[in-house]
Parts: sequence; C-alpha cells; structure tokens
Amino acid sequence: MLKIILTGGSGQLGQELLKLRDFTAPIRHEMDILSEARVKITAQKYNPDIVIHSAAYTNTSLPESDPIEAYHCYQTNVIGTRNIARFFKCPIILISTETCLNPYNFYAITKLQSENELKLYADKYKIIRTSFRERPFEYPMAFYDMYTIGDYVDVIAPLIVKEIDKPIENNIVYVGTGVKTPYDLAKQTKPNIKKVSYKMFKIAPMEELLTI
Repeated sequence: MLKIILTGGSGQLGQELLKLRDFTAPIRHEMDILSEARVKITAQKYNPDIVIHSAAYTNTSLPESDPIEAYHCYQTNVIGTRNIARFFKCPIILISTETCLNPYNFYAITKLQSENELKLYADKYKIIRTSFRERPFEYPMAFYDMYTIGDYVDVIAPLIVKEIDKPIENNIVYVGTGVKTPYDLAKQTKPNIKKVSYKMFKIAPMEELLTI
C-alpha cells in the first residue's frame, strides 16, 4: 500500500479526504510548511510515496484589502509550496484552484505561483485545479454571471481521491462536475438564495455585499 502524506488535513477539503482514505496527515505542530527544518524532518521521517499538498491560505478576498493577510497568503501558498516541493523527493499532487485559468485577484495569483513553484522544484507532480464549497452554501447570495466546475466539498473529495490513483505525469487536470454558475450550485442547498452580479464583487468584497 502506498504511503501518502496529506498536508492541510484539518482544513475543509482535508477533513473530507481523511474520511475516504487512511492518509498520514501531520498536524501543524509536527510540520509547519513555512519551516524548512520541520518540512525536511517530516520528509525524512515518513519517506512517503506521494504527497497531497492541500494546505493553503483560502480566504479569496481578504488579501485585497489587508496587507498583513496578503503577506500570510503569499507565505502559505507560495513559500509553503516551495518548501514541500524542495524537501519531499516523491511525486507531489497540488490542490490548486480553477481561478488560475484567469487569476483575477491576489489569492489566485499566489495559487498560480504555487503551481510554478511545484514545476520548478518537483521531479514529478500533478496539479489539480478545482473548487469546492461548504454544504449548505455558506452565503445568503451567489453570483449568477460567472461560471465554475466546482461543487460541494463532499462531492469534490471523492473525485480527487480517484485522481490520486491515476498516473502522475507532470500535468494539470481539472476536477469538477460540469459548468454551472455559483447561483445554480447554491440553489441546491438554499432554494431561496438571492442572486448577485459578479460585477458588484469588483466594487466590494463578498463580506461587504452581505451587509447590503
């Protein structure tokens, strides 16, 4: 049986993945991905066959208005991925985001750069671009004029597990359930959810729109 390390095991996606397979998921105290020393020690300790790197800074809007959050976003997504790619000598599967196709904010740019770090330092890798939401949909409104292949996290997690079992060929794959709007997805769990235009998001973050 393959020895697989999962980073970000306490995160939303990580918790779902752990329900599906017996991954080894070091807690942050054991392996802080921002610590070169801790990553190197963990890599030597477990010597895994594969690493699934799902640890990430995931607030998509806060870095736009808060320089400190922007710093944490960059450190986690870029430097953290660099450390994983440098010190683990096995194939690495990076959980990235579909927004790398058209990176429209700082968060997406850091995720795109995390992909570049993997390409630069890892010998074998697979980049999974996807998107997932909480169930039920966590906001009282959703965009009707943008598109996603994403789905709820309990739907996306099994699809990622299937992708883990496929060959790792230094490629990018998209994991999702077909093109839809966030509004279409949200209606599945909140039938009365309000529509909002993505154009408003360019003026104000979702957190501000919630007060409108």
